[in-house]
Amino acid sequence: MSNKNDIIEELIDELNKVNFDGISQYNGRECTLDASTNTPLITYIKAAFNNPEELPGNKISFLLTDSKWQEVLYYYDETDFINRCKLDIEEYQDKYIVFLNPLGTLNTRQVTLADTEKFAINFLTYKSLRELFKETKELSQFKNETSKTFTIVSKEYGVFHVGYTLPEYLYFYNINISDKFERLKKEFEKKEFIQFFKEIIVTSVHSADEKNRFNVIISQLDSIIDLALKDYEAYVSNFAIDKIKSDFKKERESYFESIDRSISSIGKQVVAFPLTFAASVFASYKVQDKPGVLLLILLAYLLYTIVAYLILTMTAYNVRCLRKDVKLEEKAIKNSYGKIYADFKTDFDKIKNKICLLRIVVGVLYGVLTILFVLFTLYAAHSMHWLDLSSWVTWVPEKT
Repeated sequence: MSNKNDIIEELIDELNKVNFDGISQYNGRECTLDASTNTPLITYIKAAFNNPEELPGNKISFLLTDSKWQEVLYYYDETDFINRCKLDIEEYQDKYIVFLNPLGTLNTRQVTLADTEKFAINFLTYKSLRELFKETKELSQFKNETSKTFTIVSKEYGVFHVGYTLPEYLYFYNINISDKFERLKKEFEKKEFIQFFKEIIVTSVHSADEKNRFNVIISQLDSIIDLALKDYEAYVSNFAIDKIKSDFKKERESYFESIDRSISSIGKQVVAFPLTFAASVFASYKVQDKPGVLLLILLAYLLYTIVAYLILTMTAYNVRCLRKDVKLEEKAIKNSYGKIYADFKTDFDKIKNKICLLRIVVGVLYGVLTILFVLFTLYAAHSMHWLDLSSWVTWVPEKT
């Protein structure tokens, strides 16, 4: 790793010593370099790229796509990066981007490797945000790839077109949106937030040139998100809490009713198990000298056990579905109304505790049902003289 980093740093140092535009030709894929004025460049090109071709007159030709390391990607300059880069922001985390001939200047100084890294992150985040805006139906009602616009329907301004023409490369040096995609994606999970967000957008950029509006939105994204959050939280605090609590109260009652139905179903099984077992043992005791009848009783008990398993399985499925519904409801309230989630936490804890206890009871009943069937099978086999289990119960004193 250190050798790779050394090679890249030394290559960049050598490139900074020359006028790269003046000594290179690039056709969008292959770069030809005249190293007459800086012969060490040939050595570094060979170290960084696969299969470079040496040409007469201290020239060397190499493919920018043929890096020696998969995680190191080379681009001629910022424009080449914009045209060729197919990464998304998640994939970029494992990559190392190198511009051979960066064009940007910041306050008359040449950009550094850290600057170009910031450029790459900003550009890839910009692309991800653009797709997020276009694909979020609550925000973008219509999109036109030909004119590069999407449409927002605003309560105040009506139909509002947002153009997303790609800006000049310097734009990506002058913004800082490295963490904005994940933040906005999380906020977009709250449908009400999106409504406030789009109204703030329209208010903020309605005077901007239509084709440049998305770029203005991105450059003001922090303040737009903050204003939308402020309006959203005011809405939640002042208008939505009573409705949310009322809706949750109904949901809570339905959860408890579902739990009670499951408990009732299990209660019937709890009563039925010992009665059925006792009846089976009593019947088998009466016909100990009739193996055929005893076998029929065993078969009947097997059928009962199968039916009981099916009923328990259905109850367990209902409990799993209920548990999943409660988790989704809790997550929705926590994500959408985080500040008032504490008001519901106690109720959710009660529901989850009851579900947990119910799952334990179902598991125990599965075990009891299985043990009862095994015991009765052993008893029947002993009574029919298929097995001699006398030695198993020698610790039980016999009647004198």
